[in-house]
Amino acid sequence: MGTGSLSILWSIGIEEQFYLIYPMVLFFLRKTLAPFFLIAVFLAAIWFRSQQEDWIPAYVLLMARMDALAIGGLVAYFNYSYGLKEVTDKYYVIIITIMLSVVALGGLLYLFYHDLGAIRHSLFAIFFGCCLILAIGKSDTRFGSILRTQWMMWIGSLSYSLYLFHYLFLGIFHHIIGHEQGGIVVENMQQFILSSLPLLVTFLFSWGTFKILESPMVKLGKKFIYSLG
Repeated sequence: MGTGSLSILWSIGIEEQFYLIYPMVLFFLRKTLAPFFLIAVFLAAIWFRSQQEDWIPAYVLLMARMDALAIGGLVAYFNYSYGLKEVTDKYYVIIITIMLSVVALGGLLYLFYHDLGAIRHSLFAIFFGCCLILAIGKSDTRFGSILRTQWMMWIGSLSYSLYLFHYLFLGIFHHIIGHEQGGIVVENMQQFILSSLPLLVTFLFSWGTFKILESPMVKLGKKFIYSLG
């Protein structure tokens, strides 16, 4: 996985590969075929993970993790084609049933096998995909209103940098300032402080990154018009 502070970049690599390939597929694919393609991608990821004996390729390769991105693509497709409010109003009970079923299945698999196997990442993708649908389609509910509070939206705007840099600052505090060796653990007050301060520093750094880099790039991106087929 390389240097600990940079090991998180495996997920960024997957995203970039997907973002390079998927738009070209959509460009040549009929709009009505997009959901079937994404479902095929979702199932292919499960099959690919099931064929791996080593955990690393099953964890970090695009083929192994594209099911989560496919779920995001399906949510975007239905939002673009029908509007998620209409989808959630019509299929609200089904969406809730799917979420509860995923939780129940995951719980049973872990109870009997202590592992969710090749479908683990897929179950997470389905569950949080449903959360995303409800957050957008049911914005007037308590669930949607909580996700749309100012402080939650502020954290969301910083989430990319928080995810990307938190481990770097944890390493700086624990290994360089605290002179600790090995993994990051919290067993005493010093280690608690060394784990708490990076959280504050990461938030400040992410806020600066968002203001200086991300926000201008987002504004630039919104000047372009995108179309699905």
